[in-house]
Amino acid sequence: MSLTTAEITRPTPRQPAGTGDRRLAVVDVGSNSVRLVVYEGLVRAPLSIFNEKVLAQMGRGLRESGRLNPEGRKRALAAIDRFVALSGALGAGLPEIVATAAVRDAEDGAEFVDLIEKRTGHAVRVLNGREEARLSALGVAAAVPDADGIMGDLGGGSLELVRIDNSKPSDGVTLPLGTLMLSGVARSRANEVVTSALGQLEWLWKEAAGRTFYAVGGAWRSFARLDMARKNYPLHIVHHYRMGAAEAMKLAEAIAGLSEKSVQGLQGIDKGRADTMPHAALVLGRVLTMSNAKEVVFSANGVREGVVHDRLPPRARNSDPLLEAVTRMVNRSGRGAIVGEELRRWSDPLFADESLADGRLRSAACHLSDIAWSVHPDYRTAEAVSSILHAPFVGIDHPGRAFVAVAVGVRYGDEEALERIEQARALLDEATADRAARLGRAMRLGHTFCGAAAGVLPATRLTLGTDTLKLTVPSRWSALLGEKIEKRLESLAKAFTRKPELSVEV
Repeated sequence: MSLTTAEITRPTPRQPAGTGDRRLAVVDVGSNSVRLVVYEGLVRAPLSIFNEKVLAQMGRGLRESGRLNPEGRKRALAAIDRFVALSGALGAGLPEIVATAAVRDAEDGAEFVDLIEKRTGHAVRVLNGREEARLSALGVAAAVPDADGIMGDLGGGSLELVRIDNSKPSDGVTLPLGTLMLSGVARSRANEVVTSALGQLEWLWKEAAGRTFYAVGGAWRSFARLDMARKNYPLHIVHHYRMGAAEAMKLAEAIAGLSEKSVQGLQGIDKGRADTMPHAALVLGRVLTMSNAKEVVFSANGVREGVVHDRLPPRARNSDPLLEAVTRMVNRSGRGAIVGEELRRWSDPLFADESLADGRLRSAACHLSDIAWSVHPDYRTAEAVSSILHAPFVGIDHPGRAFVAVAVGVRYGDEEALERIEQARALLDEATADRAARLGRAMRLGHTFCGAAAGVLPATRLTLGTDTLKLTVPSRWSALLGEKIEKRLESLAKAFTRKPELSVEV
């Protein structure tokens, strides 16, 4: 989906969209794990300030016994007690506790919920299959604003599949194809079970053909980490990691045929998931084959983020998750929010032909262009690049991260910085890397001229002519000119294959 300018709500510096800064927490009681996530507040794309998981595996043996795994119940209850206490200690109050497939399907699920509520004094929200599917898809759409395709969330107890059209989730389905539900099934039989269940979803291959499959769930995140490790991929962030469908199917087929011992030896695989990875790979391979999807994009967002996003008012939901997160990150640094917006507008004439998507990344880079101001000068480039590459941003893919990181790296170090940010450059084609370097040189000139002082840049202007790149400065700011400004202007003009020109207006 391509967003129009009207559809993007830009964050106002120092005032991100949201309903408040009070922390909130979600406890996700799943079939395989119990997890607490504490978020910074009810805002768009909130930062996770605490995240802990316990592999309780309550759903193990549920297919055969119809009841929750007794040992898993004990581990889950102990984890929930801890998580409720932590939530209060961290200033989030009582967490929202949601339970999914194992609890809703087990004979003793209602009894388990009653026990939690008595111990914590807090209600448990047991999600039905349709609601779990909707919230998972909502979490993906919140993190990938242009999401368009099929979302699949594979847990221990179930697989949720939802069509997402232009970031709007449709009704979904839940299938009993979770990794723990399949763990007691022979591999050959498991293939028949998965194929039969998926074969009943006629819409899957009609609606998904040629589109993106968004993969959610811990087992599939492990799948992505494995692929990163075997490729020596330069950025170890699962969110928005992308694989071609044919490549993913080939890897899935290989993993599905491995023994548990062999899986344990694979780099990037969580040891606690080694026994379920072959089944997770089997399900992914069958989904991709039967849906004829063109690619897989892995999402770190799912049910928990969907729960938070579902509580946001419309204005906050419709704002840009990347630019909101950038604004909050800059605000925390204590300097640069206002100058970043001035810098974006000041550099507009140099990038008049950019797409809306490119302009969005330029805006992010300009707002982050002073992010390392408090770091020792010798380490500012490295700190800025690392902060941007590794920040918990959503609403941006890996090449987008790299573009912003290269631009800000060049802003701090110019040509020398290019040798220090090869990790980021490796994710970009040559033309995009050159555009990032041009933006970096523009930001370097702007910051050198104004010293991060608000209100200075708007009084000047850049003009990109046929042969020249001109900086016009009013006489009242002419004292800010000098040798450094001339050098920075010359470097910027050279990047655009123009001659530098400096003009002082009376």
